Amino acid sequence: MSFICKKCGHEISENDAYCKFCGAPINNTEEDNKSVSSIVALMFTIAVIVFVIFFIFDYIEKEDINNNITIQENSLLDSDSENEETLP
Repeated sequence: MSFICKKCGHEISENDAYCKFCGAPINNTEEDNKSVSSIVALMFTIAVIVFVIFFIFDYIEKEDINNNITIQENSLLDSDSENEETLP
């Protein structure tokens, strides 16, 4: 089986590491596929990490809002009970 050199277009053997016509290095298609799949895996991993971080911050923000609402409700209840105690 033979390949076509990407640089000069000559036909070369699959066992050659360099083109015998122009000297360009020959890329092994298996190595190209491995590098592409490792880039895809890396991007997928980064995307998952970003989504997890987003959901953690979203959860923390919702908890903070709920805590603020609870504090405000408690302060309103406390002020109502103080008003009832001062009434004659």
